Amino acid sequence: MAHSLFVFGRSLPEPFAGSKTTSQKKSQYSNGTQATLTSGPLKALNAICASLTGTGEGAVGKIDHRCVAEYKSSVDDEYHLAVYDPGRGSVMAAVYDMNHGTVSKYTVSKTARDGAVVLMAMFPVLMEDQEFKDEFDRYKTEHDAGFPDIDKAHDIAAVLCDNIYRRVSDPACAAHVKADIKSSGNLLPVPRTSLDAGEFQPTIVTVGSFQILSQNMSGTAKKSSVVIKHADFIGKYPINGSRQLSLAEKKLVPELPVWHILTKDEQYVCEHILKSTGKPTQIRNIMMRGEAGCGKTSMAMAVAAGVGLPYVLYTCSSGTETFDLSGGIMPELIGGGAGDGLDADIAKLQSLGGLTYNNIAKLLQFPDIDDIEYDPASSYQLMTGTGKPDATPQECVMIMLEKAMSKVQQITKATEPKDGQSFTYYESNLLLAIENGWCIEVQEPTVIAQPGVLTGLNSLLEQNGSISLPNGKTIRRHPDCIIICTTNVDYAGCRNLNQSFLDRFGLVIDVKRPSAEVMADRAKILTGYDDEYTMMQMVDIVNGISDHLHKKGINDGTCGMRSLIDWALSTLITGDPYKSAFYTVISKATTDERERSSLVSSFLDPILLAQVSA
Repeated sequence: MAHSLFVFGRSLPEPFAGSKTTSQKKSQYSNGTQATLTSGPLKALNAICASLTGTGEGAVGKIDHRCVAEYKSSVDDEYHLAVYDPGRGSVMAAVYDMNHGTVSKYTVSKTARDGAVVLMAMFPVLMEDQEFKDEFDRYKTEHDAGFPDIDKAHDIAAVLCDNIYRRVSDPACAAHVKADIKSSGNLLPVPRTSLDAGEFQPTIVTVGSFQILSQNMSGTAKKSSVVIKHADFIGKYPINGSRQLSLAEKKLVPELPVWHILTKDEQYVCEHILKSTGKPTQIRNIMMRGEAGCGKTSMAMAVAAGVGLPYVLYTCSSGTETFDLSGGIMPELIGGGAGDGLDADIAKLQSLGGLTYNNIAKLLQFPDIDDIEYDPASSYQLMTGTGKPDATPQECVMIMLEKAMSKVQQITKATEPKDGQSFTYYESNLLLAIENGWCIEVQEPTVIAQPGVLTGLNSLLEQNGSISLPNGKTIRRHPDCIIICTTNVDYAGCRNLNQSFLDRFGLVIDVKRPSAEVMADRAKILTGYDDEYTMMQMVDIVNGISDHLHKKGINDGTCGMRSLIDWALSTLITGDPYKSAFYTVISKATTDERERSSLVSSFLDPILLAQVSA
């Protein structure tokens, strides 16, 4: 029943230095053996008592469902920090050097740290037990009086130490307190980037006064997150209660993955869409800006799920023209008597909306781009029926193009009438969404080279906008239609948006990078890499590199959530996070060789090299 949080054999703090470490007094949760006084719990109890009376430098508080604590070490300018999630049992801890502004790892062992700050973070949960609460009140009375009766204090301390030990180390205990700590004593690191962003600022302070966690070292306030359940969000913001979606439309309504953690921004957008419905000016155009991989597309899909509308996507490129956004001329599918199974293919394409690449991809059941990027070998086998472990994403894309062109040639040849090929006008996803009242995400409009392209769509961004197509048809904007533009603003190839275009968006959301914990959770679920300690180190490195690139204006590469996922997946294969970082993170961050060397020495080596060398 031993637990890594408890280190026996360390010297006891005052006033118990030199006292017996065992006692016949024990907790109600004892298995009959005698209680043992241990250094960590006693230091935590003394620090909390001193902080409650204002004579010590320590604090305990809460942020959302988590508990936080900090403790001033006996070493000058050194603070111990801890973040505890009682639901999951996860513990993050770090040593912060206030003089140098550095953050180092926290390890519980006989020769390292005693775990006192972790137990301080667990204090609000420990106090939920009546025995602990009663005994702590007695202990504080003795502490405040200067421990006049050392034997009495020893007995109380023994019960408290036993209470903590039994409840934490025994999962079968009726008052069990979960704490998931490796046998090595290494605790998950408190990410420096999260600390800088103020993610662990307590919203409720129960003990003392915070000195470190109350600070926002980057100067940008960040509110603590509130857990939003999927069941309380999906479909809860309907803007047209009488509308009945068709079966095909229902299939386009996004289903949020279980790992998606809803944010206040997504709730905020949905509330504005719903509560502005029926007003002369409705919130239907939303701009989302942020760095690559920060979750803009996930947020757009979440908004569609929240309002219960079909979601479609249009991705811009530097060569996008106005007519590309609205649609295009494609060979008309006549069908009938084509043979070789082509009649079924033609009927399927007609039901999907015509001969477009996206519809061909659906017909041929191509893997999506993310699948190809993350697992090219499986994608290659899916499309060819042949295994190739060393297949590359580039090979997969070439196969997709070849198969798509081959199918187009078969169909256009089969449907060609005797007097020559006929053509028809097919609407883009953007036009389909506008006409039918769907949610459309327009990705990366800032990469469009021609400045007048987007202004050509200004009329469709208006409440009652319309556009006339080359075939004579007039498309009028459906009142339910939601247009969400997602874009980067500080990467190579991005341009400033036209002011008249930007002015037509009711909400402009700057999407922030997910918290370190959310990034780690998403990467673990998407890759299956479950080494939580190393994953948090990887998150810290990725965020540190990303911030460095932005500060120095380096925009010939990228480092974000996708890099983290690639890194975790590669590490799962190689078993070597240090080696995998060079191929998945460092190489993509910049093309400048000297800058890559700097990234290795500044971010990768200080965290992982020592671990590899050990």
